[in-house]
Amino acid sequence: MANVFYKNFTPELKFKQRSKPSHEECIEYFFHFLQNFKIFSDKDFEGIEKYLQYGMWEKNETIFKVGETGEYMNFICQGAVKYYTENQHGQHIIGFLTECNFCSPMKNFFVKLPSDEGVTCVEDTYGIKISLENFIKILEQKPFAGFFQKLNNDLLYFFEQRLMALQSLDAKERYELTMKEDPIFLTVIRCRISPTFSVLPLKL
Repeated sequence: MANVFYKNFTPELKFKQRSKPSHEECIEYFFHFLQNFKIFSDKDFEGIEKYLQYGMWEKNETIFKVGETGEYMNFICQGAVKYYTENQHGQHIIGFLTECNFCSPMKNFFVKLPSDEGVTCVEDTYGIKISLENFIKILEQKPFAGFFQKLNNDLLYFFEQRLMALQSLDAKERYELTMKEDPIFLTVIRCRISPTFSVLPLKL
């Protein structure tokens, strides 16, 4: 699955271990993705590498929970995660993301407030994570500030619209909508995760 908003910008890099990229490979993957945007020059990436920590999350590990304060801006280079919300009726999945997508609390990363959504890995996941302190340092360079502001707004709008659409449908209609949007991805998810998760699309 490609980046949600820039499907043609997904890097075509081959990792030495296909499902387990190293820290250096994740950094290279991240920079290759950013180089697709004309606002960046090679000079903009100088000194940025030191702010990019290695992220490793095991299958079923929670990256952040509903009600928690997110500590990092994460970028997935290999793997898959699910976004969910919670209420008195339980957990409700609002979307899946795979490689070449950012993964962090959409509203609350900067203001350090409890998150409205949670994220759990549906397979072993690897990527880049950036602390708030380091993220602010990166934003001191103008191209990054404008880029992340737009990307965050796009992601927030994407999930808000998706949640509104799914809430208006029953379980069968939600499943059919998800299959229509990205049947290949759902097929991949079913192959990758345990049978206990096979009915998740019906609980979106």
